[in-house]
Amino acid sequence: MNKKTNIIFIIFIILFVSQRINASSDKNGNRESETENPRPKFIYQLDNLTYFDNRMFYLPYHPSKMFFGDRFTALCGIGINKDGYHKLYAGLTSMLPFGTELNNYKYQPMIYYKYQQDFDNQKLKLHFGILPYREIEMSLPGYIRRGSAEYTVPNLQGALAQYKLSINEKTALAVEYLVDWRKTKTKTERDNFEMILIGKLTINKIIDFIMLLI
Repeated sequence: MNKKTNIIFIIFIILFVSQRINASSDKNGNRESETENPRPKFIYQLDNLTYFDNRMFYLPYHPSKMFFGDRFTALCGIGINKDGYHKLYAGLTSMLPFGTELNNYKYQPMIYYKYQQDFDNQKLKLHFGILPYREIEMSLPGYIRRGSAEYTVPNLQGALAQYKLSINEKTALAVEYLVDWRKTKTKTERDNFEMILIGKLTINKIIDFIMLLI
């Protein structure tokens, strides 16, 4: 078997094994338990997106484009609930534009560490590595996730920190800070990265704010 066939075979193995894991499911589709348990536990995430976006423009400097394809993500790893919940994921994302040959599949490896700690009225989550953008809980504006990036750039490369504070029913704060490193510096190109702070403040009414730091 060639390299791509091996990758597809591994995905099917993950799907087969995951159906036989006896654990509870969280809201992200991870089969895991959040109760205090220092023993390592098998966890996984599966996600599939079929997209169709036909963009028609009547400007000579902005040609029309159509995005039609499928994106599949498979992740597995271990989780340990000791002094906070620790998760380590590894997997890949595959992308195939419809109408092309199977050998045009594009693969992106993924590996990241996630730490979660819940207090009485606070929640903290930390992520480091190559992780899916869907780990971001608040919506990013269109001028940041613009064009075809929503389909062709599914992963964040860097770090993500999330913090929630709930004081009472009418007062709360949610903040997310991310560093997305897109390109390293070379002799002919500059480095490319983003540092973004987004949040939501609730004091009788919801106030959204965002800061594009770099």
